[in-house]
Amino acid sequence: MDLVKRIIRYEGGHTIAAFIFEGESGPSGGFHYPNGYLKGIKILCEKYEILFIADEVMSGFGRTGKWFGFELSDIIPDMICMAKSLTSSYLPLGCLMVSDKIAAKYGDSPLWIGLTYNPHPAALAASSAVLNIY
Repeated sequence: MDLVKRIIRYEGGHTIAAFIFEGESGPSGGFHYPNGYLKGIKILCEKYEILFIADEVMSGFGRTGKWFGFELSDIIPDMICMAKSLTSSYLPLGCLMVSDKIAAKYGDSPLWIGLTYNPHPAALAASSAVLNIY
């Protein structure tokens, strides 16, 4: 964590938009974060107003014994990216869950974007069925 702190100070917190992490490591061989690491990073992100984003594409939906891997560290991210397990990979579907603070920004201001599979009825139906099974 000291290295992350040093980088933030060197670059300047105002130049860093987000810290993105996997809820639990997958490609690296399943290494676990050191105790307190993500809590410490979350504190740094709050201090420097850096978004704290969990990538739960691989570790979400029960793969770690919790709904999401980040829950093992007892933290709450600003954003959670998820996919694959939403439909058990039968259909393409992704989701970005955001904090109330971020969501409030778009209560009266639409986010004008277009996504390839947004919101495909078959994928949403599959997701609803899969989540009920989980």
